[in-house]
Amino acid sequence: MDGKIIKLLKAIKNNFFILLITIIFLVPPLRLSVTSFLQSIMLKIPFFEASVNENDTNKSIKSSISVLDEANKKITHDFEDYDFTFINFWASWCPPCIAEMPSIQKLYNQTKENKNIKFLMISSDSDFSKAKNLKIKKEFTFPIYSLAFGLPEQLNHSSIPYTVIIDKSGTIIYEKEGMANYNSDKIIELLR
Repeated sequence: MDGKIIKLLKAIKNNFFILLITIIFLVPPLRLSVTSFLQSIMLKIPFFEASVNENDTNKSIKSSISVLDEANKKITHDFEDYDFTFINFWASWCPPCIAEMPSIQKLYNQTKENKNIKFLMISSDSDFSKAKNLKIKKEFTFPIYSLAFGLPEQLNHSSIPYTVIIDKSGTIIYEKEGMANYNSDKIIELLR
């Protein structure tokens, strides 16, 4: 009997990392945390730094956007009221979204005193309380929103994370599908 137990323990020891990785990816809460963590490490690679040459579409938005804040109050955002509007579409179940949020928080911290820059972190969660819980858990201080109505056509997008920076005239001056490090000198310079 002792021989079988020893063989079993050796098999577990030899396959520990395979078992661990299997468990991590089979248990949803672990999968989200581990995947987000690994992707946040990837964001430290210069390849993922947000580049200001992302947009070559020169799309222009002529309408406003209506969102609900964390208190469920409707806010209509007119782009002409701010020099720049930073919009990020995300969800609490999206590992790349969560991975890029610390860099957005750092950008927000550097620019929050500038009243001419507005951050709209728009959650795609069907249950907005999940987005609020993530914000609390991760200790993010930027405001988060959910959509009150449909989006202007130029902002309709099928994947997240999706980020745009819009100037005062309503022109999309930056557009990025996928995660990026937004705490970069290029983005900070763009917002000046």
